[in-house]
Amino acid sequence: MTLPKGFVSGGTLQSSSLTSKLEPAVYAHGKAIYWLRMLKEGMVPTKWAKQTQNGTKVNFAYPRTQEQFDDSERQLRSFVSEINEKYDLGIEFVKDGTSQKGGEGE
Repeated sequence: MTLPKGFVSGGTLQSSSLTSKLEPAVYAHGKAIYWLRMLKEGMVPTKWAKQTQNGTKVNFAYPRTQEQFDDSERQLRSFVSEINEKYDLGIEFVKDGTSQKGGEGE
């Protein structure tokens, strides 16, 4: 038997909980959590559609290099810094047992 030589490079997900009915701070917090969950599952978001009453669609890719993954993590940290400043959410990253507020640290 010959195995296929192709691979899945990405796709689209929809988060039904990230709706336009949410307050902006709650939506931003949920987006950060969803983004982190995607990274933990080996996906990097490439485009966030505008939220609707049915949720938010997110295009994603499976990173082919560590650099692509690291870039998405840096973008997430920057996003968290912005929403922490704007909404005073106090989100902290914990990596290797070290707490890092927002995008501070690495």
